[in-house]
Amino acid sequence: MSGLTDLPEDVFFELAKQLDVDDLINLLSSCQVMWRLRSQRIIWVDALVRLREIHNQPVPLSNREALNIASLRELQDSAGHSNRLMRNLSSDSPHPVHRRVLLFESEGQWTSFFYLPGTGLAVSHRAGSLSCWNIITSERVALLEISDLRVKIEAPCMNIVGKALIGACIGEDVRNLVAITIDYGDPAHISVSHVISSPMNNTSAFRSPFFINSHVLGFCTYASIVFWCMDANIEVQDRLQEFPSPAGFGMHYLPFGPMLYGFHKGSIVAEAAIQRIPFLPASDVPLDTEDNDLLLPVSMLPLPYPFATNQSELRRLGRIRHMHFGASSVFAPDYGVFAVTCRTFKWEGRRRSVIHFWPGRPGARGRLDVGQAHFYEHPDIIRRIAVGASGTYVLILVLKADYGNDEPYLGEGDGYVGLLHFTPTPTPRTTFRKLDTGGALPLDCDQILLDDSLGLVSFSFVYSPRVTTLFYV
Repeated sequence: MSGLTDLPEDVFFELAKQLDVDDLINLLSSCQVMWRLRSQRIIWVDALVRLREIHNQPVPLSNREALNIASLRELQDSAGHSNRLMRNLSSDSPHPVHRRVLLFESEGQWTSFFYLPGTGLAVSHRAGSLSCWNIITSERVALLEISDLRVKIEAPCMNIVGKALIGACIGEDVRNLVAITIDYGDPAHISVSHVISSPMNNTSAFRSPFFINSHVLGFCTYASIVFWCMDANIEVQDRLQEFPSPAGFGMHYLPFGPMLYGFHKGSIVAEAAIQRIPFLPASDVPLDTEDNDLLLPVSMLPLPYPFATNQSELRRLGRIRHMHFGASSVFAPDYGVFAVTCRTFKWEGRRRSVIHFWPGRPGARGRLDVGQAHFYEHPDIIRRIAVGASGTYVLILVLKADYGNDEPYLGEGDGYVGLLHFTPTPTPRTTFRKLDTGGALPLDCDQILLDDSLGLVSFSFVYSPRVTTLFYV
């Protein structure tokens, strides 16, 4: 009788696609014949694609180009790492495997942190400087100091393999734009470089948060889109827009295909909204399109709630006495999510936090299609959130004390850290699990961070030179 090892390789590869990645890894380690098949790149590429597209698990090798140029060892390590992380995060009580404490020399000075997803690197910044840190070794690996430098992007562009792009400016009033590149392609020689634009003509106009991709850095004012192609020889452009003005509706912007998408998270008196602006930064000629719907600048995005079908009904019923808006994030929909927002409500003696997920998918002619929001209601007050680069994982810090009345910390049992995982397809659903923090309960931290592709959770204390990082794989 023939066995599995007697099958032709193409037949085996088709059977391997039906196995869970965990079972596949065990099978490839079962005997000498199977061990030889581990050298086939197609096995590991397919495993990573399934982890990402079927299990919605973010992976460090995040795009097709990265998969194509990765070594066999990198593919194997990434598949094994992502599979172990998925098993831990889907367990009843995800637990940290180990812990690191990063100490840095900025005591008494306000510092903000963010991750370079999938790299094991974090960036700290304050006025005049930017530092890149290795979270695993707690070493600073790169430093950039520029007088009056202000980093304005905390979701770096990772579209170029081996490099991260960060948007910044000179002066709080934005006198020049600055494109910062962190090159981490060689882990032993990480470097940081920058390009500064020519002086801007208008520095006082109201502006939205910056947007950035591999081609353009910019922001919106009430009357125009200000953008720059990140070349010192190319001037910053200021493109006037017809009514309604850009910054009047969208507070977060995402360049995607031939459009600039503005997202407004809504308020207690308004629905969330998405604005689509024809935008080709490499051309001074307005975008010519036959789709009239693309030219409609604003589309309302109704916000469903467990206690109301939309924001208008919520306002009409008059039941909500207090609404606190948490952070909001916008993503290129690589994992099927466009935006994530958080709100905390107080009504009729009850308090609840609600997180909304907006599914998003690439559509026809390079457009972005944003679907109906899905909500997750949490019974306790969410104090802070951190959304992973995929948009599918949300780290929450919960404080059971009354948020509205600023009650003090009540001691052990007053708060906890949890993780939400949103699965957009085939049926949207959200799962919640409390995280085992290994004895660390950072309820007094100022910032929480999440790298959902590496399983890193960090707590930073702004006025203390300390960042505690937990590794969940």
